[in-house]
Amino acid sequence: MQAFDYEALDARGRNQRGVISAESMGDARQKLRAGQLYVTQVSPARMAAPRAFSLRATHSISSAD
Repeated sequence: MQAFDYEALDARGRNQRGVISAESMGDARQKLRAGQLYVTQVSPARMAAPRAFSLRATHSISSAD
């Protein structure tokens, strides 16, 4: 399964955004339509940016330790 970002309109015309898991972009559209959504955009989900990682010590060690 792949993840897809989507934008769609619900039955009241409100914009809905989210991520859906599907086999293909066509499958994602079909799932959204089955959920009573009017699909306006589907694209492969963008990966979240990795968080910074540091090995820097948070506590200092004194010469008395």
